[in-house]
Amino acid sequence: MDRSRIVRDFRSAGDGKEAVFVRVIAMTGFGGRESGEILLISSESKWGRLFGDDLGSEFYDRARQAATSTSIAEFFEWPIGDSKAVELGLACGGVATIGSRVVSSLPPAFLDALARRIPVTLVTGEGPHEAAVIVGVRNEVQMATSVYPVDVLDRAKEIHSRGLDFVELISFEGSDFLIESYAPPSLVLVVGSGTLAKAVESQFRLVGMEVSTSDSGEEALEIAQSLGPNDALILLSHDHDLTTPIATSVLAMSLGTYIGSLGSRHTQQERRKRLANFDLSVCFFGPVGFDLGSRTPPETALAISAEFLAYRNQRGGGSLRDTQGPING
Repeated sequence: MDRSRIVRDFRSAGDGKEAVFVRVIAMTGFGGRESGEILLISSESKWGRLFGDDLGSEFYDRARQAATSTSIAEFFEWPIGDSKAVELGLACGGVATIGSRVVSSLPPAFLDALARRIPVTLVTGEGPHEAAVIVGVRNEVQMATSVYPVDVLDRAKEIHSRGLDFVELISFEGSDFLIESYAPPSLVLVVGSGTLAKAVESQFRLVGMEVSTSDSGEEALEIAQSLGPNDALILLSHDHDLTTPIATSVLAMSLGTYIGSLGSRHTQQERRKRLANFDLSVCFFGPVGFDLGSRTPPETALAISAEFLAYRNQRGGGSLRDTQGPING
């Protein structure tokens, strides 16, 4: 589920003045299901989904009631019977706790981050105060000013640092606070075709990433403009007229998106010359990939994906034997 597209489509529709933002906060039952689903509902339309499909007009009417509430967020329980659950592709029925809030009550930075595929954590309290927002990855994390307790915000920062979709309701000094972390799965755009492109796509899918492969400039440029700081652009094509506009569009967003460039030292020199208006010292990797002595397309794909993982996770890529810190993340 592409949350960024859901938010962008919602905003482009321009009829969301009284819209509500809906998410599952907690569940009992159901079995396995996709995490991190979101739903935006206006008086006439909806964007996104919960539990993978249509829950019916009664559910949407209940969610819209948040627009008439004086609270920042409304929470309600919604049961789904076994027969409906099976229809939705779930293992069994259950009861979900749903959070619904008016879009206008959300800080703009929250929806901006979702639209741009930037990890974001939202902190909402019971009082009338504006929700707090933590945005960013690596060393570029920013937090909106908030009157919430320091202990609550520290917990939110800890959750945000995990880089996972996560929801937690905590109590502090008699008040409840909802912490919602949204971390988009890494999206990889591979520009090129052939055996190596197929190997790179397979390797990235193997580690659970979303992959789009294209050798069409128009299509690739559209996808590139949705890449965020945890995503990757892999340039396999040596056609500079194809790859330069795509790389330029990614660099111009200044999000630190990883760019991997295949080719000889001469090819890299020409690419860097065409991208001379940008600082390539941090996120541009050409020649792409770790030095593993790779010779075959699958081995090269492994070297490329390993380098991107190290960049995304802020690791140097050395042997665990030579480190002292945690070995899992």
